[in-house]
Amino acid sequence: MSYRTGMRHFLHDKLMSKVRFEGVMAALPTPLTDNGEIKVATVKKLVDHSLDEGLHGFYVTGATGE
Repeated sequence: MSYRTGMRHFLHDKLMSKVRFEGVMAALPTPLTDNGEIKVATVKKLVDHSLDEGLHGFYVTGATGE
C-alpha cells in the first residue's frame, strides 16, 4: 500500500468516521472588490444572515460556480 493510500485510510478510519454532518449547509458566494480583494465585512454579514435564517454550516472551500 502506498503512503498516500495508507494516509487516506488512516484519515477516514480515525477522523472522518467520527464526524457527523447534519442539517443544511451551503457554499456562499465570495464578494470581491473591483481589485479582486475579499470584502470581509460583507462575508460576515452573509454568514450572520445565513445562520439567523437557519443554515447549519458552510462549505469552507465550496464552489458556487463563480
